[in-house]
Amino acid sequence: MKRVLGWFLGLAIIVLTGTYAASPIFAAKALIKAAETGDQQTLERLVDFPPCATA
Repeated sequence: MKRVLGWFLGLAIIVLTGTYAASPIFAAKALIKAAETGDQQTLERLVDFPPCATA
């Protein structure tokens, strides 16, 4: 039983680490796709544009 639990925990750690490491790639692909298609709403959601102050 402990051996199965150890394998399961090891696999879960590998999957979570891989997902964490790949998340910037997925974000970049979404950003590139939105820029290529001209999807302004998605670009605004993905990019944190600083507010412009008019003085």
